[in-house]
Amino acid sequence: MGINTIVKLHLSRCEKRILQIEQQLQDLPEGEVHIYANGKYYKYIRFMPDGTRISLNRTNIPLLSRLTLKSALLAELHDLNTDREACMRFVNYTDKSVAKLEKLYSASDPEFLRLLNIAYKSKDIRITEWENRPYKQNVKHPEHLVIDTAFGHKVRSKTERMITDILHSFKIPYRYEESHIIGGKEVFPDFTILDTGTFREKIIEVAGMMDDANYIESFYHKMNLYTKNGWTPDINILVLYETKTYPLEMGYARSRIEQFLSIG
Repeated sequence: MGINTIVKLHLSRCEKRILQIEQQLQDLPEGEVHIYANGKYYKYIRFMPDGTRISLNRTNIPLLSRLTLKSALLAELHDLNTDREACMRFVNYTDKSVAKLEKLYSASDPEFLRLLNIAYKSKDIRITEWENRPYKQNVKHPEHLVIDTAFGHKVRSKTERMITDILHSFKIPYRYEESHIIGGKEVFPDFTILDTGTFREKIIEVAGMMDDANYIESFYHKMNLYTKNGWTPDINILVLYETKTYPLEMGYARSRIEQFLSIG
């Protein structure tokens, strides 16, 4: 329901209530009552249309109550008339001008509307499309893909299998070793994930041999390439480290990924 329709409905309710109040006021006595505190008691002054003032006895409950009702109705009538005037101005303005979005829709060609429909697709459809979209995968050293996952593909280590389990538990879609061109070079991050909250891609790297000098040097150059090209640790790239002596622990990895994705 558009704002114009909502305002028109409110305007209709205002006008209906205004008619009801005007009818009620016809059956109420002339004048208005003003009540003043006077010590422990009250003074009741009736203001007549001709300007005269009449003091009323507090025992005259029928008259006092009807005049009090009249004051309340007059106050409500004032507020309703203010609302009605504001609504009428709004409706008159919007009825005379064509909404920009409506004009855009009517003037757009089919390709614009097709692309707009894609943008408005449900979250589940967008996730499914991302998961099913073909991508270039790392084909180097296929003999190292020896660890089966529960999700129909192989990875290179038990740690990477653990990461797939964690991502599935969080219902986070991922691509394993997808090709990225970063800084003019082709790299294959361990996991490219889709942040389902922002629909932005992020990277998870497992630095699994941090007790090997050659590996450390190679990984340093890779991280240098990432950070020089807009990939910021713990913002859009997460690095999980381990050595033979200190393998990556499931609980720690899960908490780091959870924090990275702002889940919970």
